[in-house]
Amino acid sequence: MTLMYLIGAFLAGILFQRTMAALAIMFSFKNRVLYTMENEVIAFALQVYSRLIMSLETGYITMRATGVSEETIKRIKNEDEHDLQTWKREVIQRFRDSYPDVYKAYLQIENWEDAMQQLTAYKNFPEESNNNESST
Repeated sequence: MTLMYLIGAFLAGILFQRTMAALAIMFSFKNRVLYTMENEVIAFALQVYSRLIMSLETGYITMRATGVSEETIKRIKNEDEHDLQTWKREVIQRFRDSYPDVYKAYLQIENWEDAMQQLTAYKNFPEESNNNESST
């Protein structure tokens, strides 16, 4: 009989969790902590991207100083640009894949540009962007 109570409690817990998740989605109660974390992860990705750019630019300066031809540098820049675009797509895709399923319906980031727009709004007006998230 105790096993039946445990199974019933377990199933009731699952039902409660699913109901609360559905209510959160229906009434747009996206967690502000989650929204803040979302923007901090995006900010971290931007910092990594900025450091990658700085490292690449340092490499181009070094190549010029050592006498590498401009044609070779231009080819390497094109390859690096392609790699950076691929990196940005992968970062956003992994971000989207790891986002909590309960809140994926409210995720407004499809690509790198969307993430940068959201981050800009968050950094410029953090209180207002939090209020908008809780009301959408």
